[in-house]
Amino acid sequence: AVLKRTEADRWAQAEEQKYEMLENEYPQRVADRLKASGLSGDADAEREAGAQVMRETEQQIYRQLTDEVLALRLPENGSQLHHS
Repeated sequence: AVLKRTEADRWAQAEEQKYEMLENEYPQRVADRLKASGLSGDADAEREAGAQVMRETEQQIYRQLTDEVLALRLPENGSQLHHS
């Protein structure tokens, strides 16, 4: 919520990135996850896989945004940022 207020342009770019993923990658990532677990065609599994893919995507996008903002605001610490 803080980044949405303080970095509105960057937040909008992150949201756009999320929507592009939903259009382009999401269906295939969900299908791949279902196939790997042998649950293709299972509606409950599809809902759960979809939620997992969405959470992972949001974490990745918002982590990247957070790291970028921290690097800009704390340039002396920017090189110490890492992804977990």
